[in-house]
Amino acid sequence: MNGRRAIVGLCMLCALLVSAFAAQSASAITGTTAFTCVKGQGTLRGEHCQATGSAAAEYGHVKISQDNTTEVTATNDKTESETTKARVSRLKLTIAGIQLELSATGISGSGSIENLLAANGEHYVHGNGTITFTGVKVTKPEGRGCKVYTDNEGAGTEGEEGVVHTRELTATTEAQGDALNFRAADSGDFARFFLTCEEGKKIPALEGTWSCNGSVKGVPNGATTEFTHTETTTQNTLKCKNMKVGIDGGLTLSGREKDSTDAYTPLSPTTVTTGEEGTPGKFTGTTAFTCTKGKGTLRGEHCLTTGSAAAEYGHVQVAQDETTELTGTNAKTANSTAESTGAKLKLTIGGIPLELQAIGVGATGWLENKKTASGEHYAAGEGTITFTGVTVKEPAGKGCEVTTHKEDGSGSPGEEGEVGVIHTRKLKATTEGQGDFVNLQAADGGNFANFWITCAAEPKIPAIEGTWSCNGSVKGVPTGATTTFTHTETTTQNTLKCKETKAGIEAQLTLSGREKGSGGGYTPLAATTK
Repeated sequence: MNGRRAIVGLCMLCALLVSAFAAQSASAITGTTAFTCVKGQGTLRGEHCQATGSAAAEYGHVKISQDNTTEVTATNDKTESETTKARVSRLKLTIAGIQLELSATGISGSGSIENLLAANGEHYVHGNGTITFTGVKVTKPEGRGCKVYTDNEGAGTEGEEGVVHTRELTATTEAQGDALNFRAADSGDFARFFLTCEEGKKIPALEGTWSCNGSVKGVPNGATTEFTHTETTTQNTLKCKNMKVGIDGGLTLSGREKDSTDAYTPLSPTTVTTGEEGTPGKFTGTTAFTCTKGKGTLRGEHCLTTGSAAAEYGHVQVAQDETTELTGTNAKTANSTAESTGAKLKLTIGGIPLELQAIGVGATGWLENKKTASGEHYAAGEGTITFTGVTVKEPAGKGCEVTTHKEDGSGSPGEEGEVGVIHTRKLKATTEGQGDFVNLQAADGGNFANFWITCAAEPKIPAIEGTWSCNGSVKGVPTGATTTFTHTETTTQNTLKCKETKAGIEAQLTLSGREKGSGGGYTPLAATTK
């Protein structure tokens, strides 16, 4: 949370409002399935059906029928710079203290996919195929003359230079949310390759046969499925030589009806967001749903897809243009909704790491489901957050503490407010144009929060003490009724600043709502893409 309290407040408010957001949908169709991207069928941009960019907004999704096999090709062509050039793919890991990075300039593949329906009613994509990487080079370590070859069936000998073939893979969106999961069809090795370095420059830890196995998730963006090093490393599901691996790259899938001679058309794995059979477009966007017992097969009062709670909850859409009163808390955000999760704000200023932690989070506000002139459904709201039990964890041993801040911005030891408390200013949150995220910022575009830090120990720490102001914006990711902010993701966004210094947030927040003026109990608001 930026600047300790301010950051925490910001995070919490974000989570508070985000938790109420879910992708607009009715119950007839749910899940992520495949659509072709066709010119003249909508308002998406370019042949890869992207939501942003400079290409003409004249493409749209056309549904692929269920249970029909579609032939598929794969390439990294047109995956970067608004689909104008190929994106280099990279594999990164560290073994025996040595950084290994492989880069591939070309990707090609073939296979098939089907849109299927699970027993629980989820629509999903399932496919099989193989991928070949070409132009593969060892970009780290440098200067050792290391090269990559195909592996001759595990015999430990060199094959084609700069080429890696995967084994038969499966890809599915079943129970994956908005992601596409890849793994070996027989759950064995994903791929094998052979690596060798020049004589006199050998590196035993790197050389020889490499086997990679496990699974990896990518996130569709139009017709391009994207993989980032940070996200795939965090997944910790793909291993090479039993070492955690990160992947960075993009892959575009195109398809045509099986045995057809027609040209291939880009395929977009798209979350179904319509209440009746048809293509996405009747209802699209991210809006709010309550989590209601007896309305589905999700688990527990926070509508989770996994866990030990009874699978008896489901989403009920909040009516459009009606105001919903909100409360927010960090209670029941850990251990399958059994415990609370603290909030943290981290940054480094003047070379000094600063970390604030908050035990309690409470929020109040409101939200509405809205619709833009272009037909996008979205959720928007306002509210404030209070963080309690706020302490300075770093720097340690300096007797530093956080207090509320006077509205006029003044501050001195005699003018400190409540110890360990941060109040945000009025915040606004929206999902408009944010995909599956919710974006949070101050309602008037000013500061998120102000707070005051003072330390007891001598010598004083001028870079840390005094008034803190945090401003900008931050995005959170909803899962069930809980919205999560991670330090890595919020730091990468680079949109939230405290004392003009980039800040990262770790927090989880659950949002509950009730009809305005009802006086009834609050019901958890699930933040789940349907």
